Amino acid sequence: MDMPSVGPVAATVIVPTRDRPADLRRCLEALACQTGAPPFEVIVVDDGSLVPVAPLVEELGPRFRTLRRDGDGPARARNAGAADAAAVLLFTDDDTEPAACWVAAACAHLEQHPDDLGVEGPVFTPAWDPLTSYSVHSHGPGAYLTCNVAYRRDAFLTAAGFYPGFPSASGEDHDLAFRLLRQGRIGYAPGMEVVHHPRALSFWGVVRRGLNAETDILLYERHPERFPARAYPFWLRSLYYDAKRWFHHARSAEHGIHGDVKRGARMAVTATVYLGCTATGTARGMRARRRRLRQP
Repeated sequence: MDMPSVGPVAATVIVPTRDRPADLRRCLEALACQTGAPPFEVIVVDDGSLVPVAPLVEELGPRFRTLRRDGDGPARARNAGAADAAAVLLFTDDDTEPAACWVAAACAHLEQHPDDLGVEGPVFTPAWDPLTSYSVHSHGPGAYLTCNVAYRRDAFLTAAGFYPGFPSASGEDHDLAFRLLRQGRIGYAPGMEVVHHPRALSFWGVVRRGLNAETDILLYERHPERFPARAYPFWLRSLYYDAKRWFHHARSAEHGIHGDVKRGARMAVTATVYLGCTATGTARGMRARRRRLRQP
């Protein structure tokens, strides 16, 4: 059962989750220890977990409440949480650990910069191996990751929130930011820190991320001004940048090849299958694009 917040709140933290109770608990415990923040609430959007998370959330007190959904994706989950929220919306994910001053830093920035429509902050991650896990990080402005961003609710609603039509949950963060940037500015607050904890993936879980190229195609189509034309077509650009992104993670990871023949062989196999998935995702994206262009 949902629990009401206590008193008026100035900000709402929205956390979508599905079947990751241990990660969720770590995130919520960090949110329960916020210091220096204005009154805020936390809405956990349970997007169809096999075991409902409401009992876990209720343990943390009346500031925390749940919203149960049917598993229709994180974009719709976040939009549902924002429908009944305060003037400032803070978004993070269940596999993060916000710093103790996270809410305070976001709210302070928006108060000090009244023309900013939103604000983002740095994302740190422990060392992770792209052959066996997944994580994200960002140490400067322009990432707009949904694990660490805040928006004014009025601006968020004017932009119609997160677009739920992407084939995978990997483009809605940039899409919303790009739409808002047409209206104003998104700031950056260095003190608004979160840690994104790596998530273990199987071999197929790693390589299937290459299918996200289909989402990249739609993102490029929706925001051509962000991806200016080059000497090669944008479908090839999607293939190139997705491959480059994976190899960058693989080379910069703490667990580099370092002369390990077995690991080098595994990396070669993973890269080959990953590129195959990327090509498949690109082809799917181009077919979908042609269908959209044929529509009246």
